[in-house]
Amino acid sequence: MIRIGRKNSFEAAHHLPMMPEGHKCRKTHGHSYELTIFVDGVAGDDGIIVDTAVLDAVFAELHDELDHQLLNDVPGLENPTTEMLVVWCWGRVWNALRNEPRVRQVTCHIQESPRSTAMYDGP
Repeated sequence: MIRIGRKNSFEAAHHLPMMPEGHKCRKTHGHSYELTIFVDGVAGDDGIIVDTAVLDAVFAELHDELDHQLLNDVPGLENPTTEMLVVWCWGRVWNALRNEPRVRQVTCHIQESPRSTAMYDGP
């Protein structure tokens, strides 16, 4: 199997309502997020697993939903930790790619800051 990846970014704000009173992340703040979509699969006769234009289209939909938004207002992201965000993104990506015949696994990697990242391979 081969793994390919495609990286893109978006800007968004959030606050973490489940954090204790006084925690800095409980206040609304923003991040420059990087999302990398990794796809594992078998290359076909054309030498590819999936056209990167397909990955770009998937990211464009995510970008439209997330960029310059308050993530807490996005359905399913009411408590938008990095962990919750990466699982949410994975679900969107998997649903978009699951009918691609050569795709075997999808991994999403979110980088919230240079020190905070999360990666999810699915259930």
